[in-house]
Amino acid sequence: MVVWLAWRTLPVVTAATDDPAGLIVASLGLVVALPGLAFAFYSARASILAVRHSEPEPGRIADRVAKDVLEREREALRQLLGNHYEAIDVGFSLHRAPAHPAAGAGERSRLTSVVNYFQKLRPRRMVITGAPGAGKTVLAVKLIMGLLQIRSSGDPVPIRIAAAALDSDMPLKSAVEEWLRRHLTEVYRLRKTEAGALVSARLVLPVIDGLDELDTEIDTGSRVDPDAGRRVDHAGGIVVDGARAARVLVALNAYQDHDRLAAVVLTCRSDRYEALEQQRIWAHHTARVEMAPLRRSQILGFLQARSEHPARWKPVSAALGGRRAGTLAQALSTPWRLAMAAFVYEQREPSNTGSFVRDPADLIAIAAGTPAGLDPLDPERGQNGVEIETTLNRSSNSVGDHLMGLLIPAAVAVSPPPGRADAESVRRWLATLARYLHHNTAHQRTLGGRSVSGTDLVWHRLWPMAGLHRPRLVASLLGYLACLPVLVFHAAAPLPPERQYFPGWDVYVVALTILIGVPWLAWIHPWAQPWSRLSMNDVKDIAASRGRRDLRTAVMWGFGAGSCYALIVGSARGIAAGLLTGLGFGVGSAFVALAVTRLRSGPENPPRAGADGPSDGIIRSEVVSAARGVLAVVTAFAAVGATQAIQPLGPIDDLALNITGWALWGLLTIPVFGHVVLRYVALLLCTRRGPSALPWRLGKFLRWAYDAGLLRVAGDAYQFRHLELQDYLARRPSPDRTPRRHQNEPASTDLDT
Repeated sequence: MVVWLAWRTLPVVTAATDDPAGLIVASLGLVVALPGLAFAFYSARASILAVRHSEPEPGRIADRVAKDVLEREREALRQLLGNHYEAIDVGFSLHRAPAHPAAGAGERSRLTSVVNYFQKLRPRRMVITGAPGAGKTVLAVKLIMGLLQIRSSGDPVPIRIAAAALDSDMPLKSAVEEWLRRHLTEVYRLRKTEAGALVSARLVLPVIDGLDELDTEIDTGSRVDPDAGRRVDHAGGIVVDGARAARVLVALNAYQDHDRLAAVVLTCRSDRYEALEQQRIWAHHTARVEMAPLRRSQILGFLQARSEHPARWKPVSAALGGRRAGTLAQALSTPWRLAMAAFVYEQREPSNTGSFVRDPADLIAIAAGTPAGLDPLDPERGQNGVEIETTLNRSSNSVGDHLMGLLIPAAVAVSPPPGRADAESVRRWLATLARYLHHNTAHQRTLGGRSVSGTDLVWHRLWPMAGLHRPRLVASLLGYLACLPVLVFHAAAPLPPERQYFPGWDVYVVALTILIGVPWLAWIHPWAQPWSRLSMNDVKDIAASRGRRDLRTAVMWGFGAGSCYALIVGSARGIAAGLLTGLGFGVGSAFVALAVTRLRSGPENPPRAGADGPSDGIIRSEVVSAARGVLAVVTAFAAVGATQAIQPLGPIDDLALNITGWALWGLLTIPVFGHVVLRYVALLLCTRRGPSALPWRLGKFLRWAYDAGLLRVAGDAYQFRHLELQDYLARRPSPDRTPRRHQNEPASTDLDT
């Protein structure tokens, strides 16, 4: 940069200095300024390295992270319970492991005593299993909150990680540590050194949530090699790479805390975990607990507590106590379905009468396989005992589908979505997201060396929905459009060639750089992190110790660059011009340096889960951060352009034209500062129509779905409220038809275009 600056500026100095003495002064100015710029560059580099290699204090970092985790999990629990804080006191019982169990495990316990139960385990390793919707995640969250509330300084911090976000292809011996480091840096915004210090000191208790979400199905006709984590047939030959869930278990079994297995908590559906046990792989030295189904008294107590008119639920109460209560009790035996039933059947008409939209008695008919409004106990139906039993077993899932079919219309009625979209549009958009996630899981997709999540919805990682190539091509075109004004202006500039700063072949060289560089930025890093994670907008963060160090680095860089340019311009055009342009160039350079150092070092205090959620607010912050970065470069270049027209006899038009021309060069940084935004906009442009259409304000829509209870937050991602809802929408994108192909194969998408 120094050589380029000197090469482009010396001709200006020579042309503007008729006096040989002036040329000597300008040359001396370069001799003084260039070492100053080099010193500023060296100081900035030394400061960045000092921040990177400084020894963090694991205990202090753990205390800070613990506060953030508690706030996040408290909000997650409120959302999981449907804007309530009181969870059903579900029971759980111990299931003996095939071998290597944990010591100190009791036979039975309850949600309210889970912390005490966990603390008695030796080692403290627990696997929570149960039916879909049985409350496994709620139990894990209550355990996390309970441990944090009694935590002392120096104790491990329990951190919940979605299993679907884990990269199971990492070396198994170090996989858990790498998973934890990556989660701490991406979700809690820690520096790599801080995350590494926490993990090395074993101050993180991993809570792996949703092991069953890693694979669409587990092949029980083959077994898993515990050493390699690969599935092998009974003859011992390698068939395919093993199930991701099996590799995660192998990695957890290798996760050590000095001379013993490290503490860990895991949640998984019972059938999936038992399938892994049939393959002779399970979590060693753990206590596996099974969530118990809700009792009749718990179901009735919950419904009465949530209902405005408990008398409406008397038919359901009577049916649960009758001789035909099996299917209905089974359908409402999980907190997830019970909460859905209470929500959809408490919806009122929007009219002034305020009558209820649905009658809870319909659940009785649906559970018995009878259309709503008919008596399932009518003896004239003519079914024998075997037919009735078959119908009841089949109808248990029908109740779940019925409730999930009503969930979206009820949510839309209670809280209108952005743009006043109707329930059909909301269901279609959510079904598009669900099919994309199902496709990722079914095909075990990887991109850029990382597995594409089958549960997480993160705004800047959703672009593969529109295909692997089309969003990148569109992002490249957007980058070209941003850079086009530069070439157009300088190609048609009215200034004579001798007065233009970039005459002749310079424009073509830059055009070639744009032609190659913009697509390179679009393709080089599929999972690039947003610039908004600098947290440089927070004045308190800048005022913190590391923020002050970054600010000093930026000031030194700006002073060096500004002084260098001031000496060069001042030698040629006077002290006033030199001070003016040096100040502008220095301020712009300092701003750019501050942005870069904050990006490299990370925030002093990680941002917490706030009112904006993980998408909508971050999208706005990303646009603002990219705009500020571009504005800083535009300001610096505009100051440089001003020097080209500050001459004793120069016309005023030269000043405006040169400032405009140089300021336009700042637009070349749009693909650099805004490459994540460009890729996100490309996704929205590619999903305007067709079966994979999405709303234009996707971040705002996801935030609404979270507030409406259709999504939940896990780390920095949205997830469907329950995996059962995601699967339901993937196979039933519309309420009026059920495509058979969605039951056995993934829905057609534009993923491979």
